[in-house]
Amino acid sequence: MDYKVARLDNGVLVVTCPMSAMYSVTVAIIVNAGSRDEQPDAAGCAHMIEHMLFKGTKRRPRAEIISETIERVGGVLNASTDKELTTYWAKVGREHAALALDLLTDMLRESLLDVSEIEKERRVVLEELSMSMDTPQEWVHMLADERCWPGTSLGRDIAGTPKRVAALTRQQLTDFHRAYYVPASIVVAIAGGIGHDEALAIAGSALGNWSPAAAPPASEPVAYVGQPPTVFYERRSTEQVNLCLAARGVPRTSDDRYAFELLTMILGGSTSSRLFLEIRERRGLAYDIHSYDNMFADTASLVTYAAVAPKQAIVVVREVLRQMADLRTTPVPESELAKVKESFKGHLLLGLEDTQSVAAWCGVQQALTGAIRQPEEVCRDVDRVDADDIRRIAEDCFQTQFLRLAILGPRQPAPGMQAALAL
Repeated sequence: MDYKVARLDNGVLVVTCPMSAMYSVTVAIIVNAGSRDEQPDAAGCAHMIEHMLFKGTKRRPRAEIISETIERVGGVLNASTDKELTTYWAKVGREHAALALDLLTDMLRESLLDVSEIEKERRVVLEELSMSMDTPQEWVHMLADERCWPGTSLGRDIAGTPKRVAALTRQQLTDFHRAYYVPASIVVAIAGGIGHDEALAIAGSALGNWSPAAAPPASEPVAYVGQPPTVFYERRSTEQVNLCLAARGVPRTSDDRYAFELLTMILGGSTSSRLFLEIRERRGLAYDIHSYDNMFADTASLVTYAAVAPKQAIVVVREVLRQMADLRTTPVPESELAKVKESFKGHLLLGLEDTQSVAAWCGVQQALTGAIRQPEEVCRDVDRVDADDIRRIAEDCFQTQFLRLAILGPRQPAPGMQAALAL
């Protein structure tokens, strides 16, 4: 992958990724701030700001002017808030790259944060929260996060809580924006049919006159703390039980991160994983069962989700725990590990075939770690993982003290559910 990293005089980092065969260019501006950086009384602030930056600037005072700027050249404009980052991006024909960056910069720097628009968007975000809470197969993941990191910003919905969103003030939004939307927090990634020199030139033109400011404070560290295993239940009038069984994971900064990702895939990360084959294919107990990881700089979780008939919930939980116990004690066969490695590498490489994914690959790595790894480097690290690494990580993470179970369903969990949470 061809890329270069440059720093503007004001501290903005610019990553350029030429892809000469492409007709499109993706411009992404990544802000090193997310929901974990919020104070408790400003929960939902980062997400609300993301929404508000689409509502008008000094040069483009209405939302429709912002959207028309991109749509009239056939482009796409979007954004997302995560727990550690907020990303704004536009994908356009390569001849419109400067327009896309000008628009994104205008949104980040000159948003009006109009009080009347805040009130309208507050209602939109509250509806977004309600939609998530009304969708058990989504909300149960939030409940699992709350169990993993109770009382912390990582255990909170990215969009905040209805109570806090309803109380957010313009001053809180402007305070967060002023603290975190500064050159020292910004990474610009430009990928596609544009050369290094031209990409850097348009970045300098759009962002070079942004006055430098003090870097924002670092995020408060969060740990996944051991405790007696917990079962959290919330009653819902549903036909199925939606459940998430979580365990501790490996932080993104760990040397074991790729071994941990392979462990997640082996357990339940694909349609050929152990849980999918056992729970769905062999026993027909669930339509959807899968495992995924949440990795942050200082902590992580591995979560297995399933939607099952209420009477089968304890059966499925016991099977997940059985598979975890097996991974702790029995080395993964070489043939299974080789298959998962090839799947991981293939998914990685196939995901880097468009300008948006390349901009995200380079920009997010630069923002989170301060360095960009070539896909080939990652593949080599994946190949170095052996069965002992997988077993060692499973033994460390799959412990009774790290188990958390969140359940949404029509009736209380079976009496033996709490007792079943043991490894």
